[in-house]
Amino acid sequence: KYKIQRRVTETHRKQRKAAKKGLGNKNKSKDPGIPNSWPFKAELLADIARSKEREAAAKKPKSYEDLMAQSAKAKSDFDAAPQLTNLDKAAKDTGVGQQSRRAYLSCLR
Repeated sequence: KYKIQRRVTETHRKQRKAAKKGLGNKNKSKDPGIPNSWPFKAELLADIARSKEREAAAKKPKSYEDLMAQSAKAKSDFDAAPQLTNLDKAAKDTGVGQQSRRAYLSCLR
């Protein structure tokens, strides 16, 4: 009787310890996939493959030349856009009668 109780408590202790560590039987549900009767299955599989390739390309570290080209493009786009300062925006948006705290704070943003 006592031998059985000791074994039971020992197994419970081991199970609790395994649960704390995160070990154990984690039954992952398998992906059933796409059934053969699905319409346009080939196109869907092609889309999935393309998205996986895009994700892999995004994770791949970029080369120095790619980064420089990207920064040059961003700089040219920034230079081409008309620039307005905060004071210009405030002068344009606020009228003579709107000298309130809210108008002042909005020009600071």
